[in-house]
Order: sequence, then C-alpha cells, then structure tokens
Amino acid sequence: MTKREISAAFKKLGIVLSKKQTDQFFLYAESVVSGNIKANLISKKDEGRILERHFIESAALSFLNEFREAQDVLDLGTGGGFPGIPLKIVCPQINMDLLDAKQKKSVFLKEVAQKLNLSVNVFWGRAEELSLQQKLGHKYDIVVSRAVARLPQLYNWAKPYLKPTGQLVAVKGSRVSDEITELKTKQKSLSIELRDFPVMLEMSQNLKIVFIKS
Repeated sequence: MTKREISAAFKKLGIVLSKKQTDQFFLYAESVVSGNIKANLISKKDEGRILERHFIESAALSFLNEFREAQDVLDLGTGGGFPGIPLKIVCPQINMDLLDAKQKKSVFLKEVAQKLNLSVNVFWGRAEELSLQQKLGHKYDIVVSRAVARLPQLYNWAKPYLKPTGQLVAVKGSRVSDEITELKTKQKSLSIELRDFPVMLEMSQNLKIVFIKS
C-alpha cells in the first residue's frame, strides 16, 4: 500500500487527506502488519485489505452528524484501533479514548499513538470494571463499537460510560435485527434507531449502524 493509494482511496470516498494524515495512515498500516503476529490485531486475510476493510470503513463514520458534533468518544473493544484511530486521524477535534481487554493490543495502541503523534488515551481492562476504576463513568457523548458483542451485552458495557445524553453507536452486520429484538425485550425504554452505513463500500455492503439512547 502506497501513500498515493491511501490518498486516492479517501478522495474517492469524499475525504481529502492532508500530507500529515496520509503519512499517519501509511505508518499505521505498517504498524498493524508488523504487530499483527504478536498482538493478533486483525485476521491474517485482512492484512492485504487494511485500507478499505479497516481504514475506510472506520473513517466513513465521520460522515455521521453524531461524530461531527461529539466532543468525547470512547472506542470500546477497539482491538487494533478500529474505528477509533482512523476517526481520530480524520476528525482530530474529537477527544478519543480507546479501551480493550487485551494487554498486548493496548500496548500496541499506545506505541502507535506515539508513533503517529495522536493525542488519544488507551485503557486496558474489562469494560464492566474500568468505568469506575479509571473515573470514566458518564464521560462520553458516544461509545462506538465495531463487531465486539451482541447488542444486549454491548449496551450493558457501554451504559456506565455514557453521559445522560450520550448514545451507543454500534457497527453491525445485516443480521442485527435479531439483536435489536433481543435488546428491546430486555430493555423496553431504550430509543433504538437502525440506519444503513453512510457510504457504499464494496466490502461493507451489508453493514448497518445502530444508535441506542436511554
């Protein structure tokens, strides 16, 4: 993957990257591939399609008004930094925190943040415990998550981190309707909105986004 390919792919999406942003994505891609064996960041088959499968798909969330207006965002179960780091690169005004239960991934993320000169906080631990331990409770406008857990479990993890006006934004596959039904059965008072993904991508045609508020 070259810097020119990165710039062109984002431009096709409608995002014009600066030289700094292009460099950051280039270094990020190199870091993910080199760190993947040790930290198990992405599937092996995704190493050759990081640009669309992880960078573009994550950054596309910046088209949502919710992220344009948000000040404080937590990427819960971030793994290799998706969608949090690409979002932070294209929306530097967001205060982005990353949380993952795996220590190796958290160490990788701290190293990457330093390498890319990104101002993000990285937290390592179980989501159900860190909201109290790290004083992160009710701090965030948005908790965002991508392919982490079923919605009922995911919302239980996210709720302690959200401001009273905050919301969970979950990127899901086409079978999410069953999860929504399950969540509504358990928590009838929630406001739940299902939308199509904001852009049409070849590898993301079936993606949906769920917005959940208390």
